[in-house]
Amino acid sequence: MNNFAHFKYINRGILVFLPIFLWGCAEDTVVLRLGVASSNAALFEEVKTLFEQEEGKTLEITYAASGTLYNQITNGAPYDLFFSADTFYNHLLYESGWLEREPAIYAKGGLALYVHDINGMEDINTLLKKAEVIGLAKPEIAPIGDLGLKYMEDKNLFPDLLDKLVYAQSVSQVNQYIYSGVIDVAFTSISSCIAGGWDKKCIALGEHYQVPQSFGVIKGSSVKKRELKEFFQFFESSKAQAIVNKFGYF
Repeated sequence: MNNFAHFKYINRGILVFLPIFLWGCAEDTVVLRLGVASSNAALFEEVKTLFEQEEGKTLEITYAASGTLYNQITNGAPYDLFFSADTFYNHLLYESGWLEREPAIYAKGGLALYVHDINGMEDINTLLKKAEVIGLAKPEIAPIGDLGLKYMEDKNLFPDLLDKLVYAQSVSQVNQYIYSGVIDVAFTSISSCIAGGWDKKCIALGEHYQVPQSFGVIKGSSVKKRELKEFFQFFESSKAQAIVNKFGYF
């Protein structure tokens, strides 16, 4: 089970504890604004529902590719917290002065290959070569798309598959392609497969294609440290961590 109380600093590999972020005096409740990688949408929709039911407070969540959210933040988008599908974008924000603290890791997500007709499937590489259209979130802005590209490069498949790729702006858009039936094969996240009910049509591509999921506290947030403390205390609770585990995070 993920233990959200014990975060790993990205650069130092040491453990820190949640209260480092959190102190302050009581204030009126305010809305917490989260920018969340779209590959984590199913997880955070359930977290939002439970948090609002149990805490009586509001989470306002924007879902997009991690790179898109990064660009929004550096252009002044008023997020309080940024949950990226990797460590790269939060590290950039920290290095350029946009975060209150070093970013921290809260889980690890994995890459999966969705295959519409998985019965009698040949090996993965043969399947990809025979596919007519392959869905992929843009690698330059979506960490799951970047993992998909890495898989193809590692298997020396990318030159043969280049003309078959249909690029999406995010993992959510890849999933929309799957829902609509316009593609038969796609690189997506393990959590998306579980959320979409496609887990029997998905192949997890292994530990080499997993990526740490990080969060950062945006500098200058209007939310008081007390509200952040309450959210993080909720997020590390057994109920919230059960949701994290439910969607296949490591």
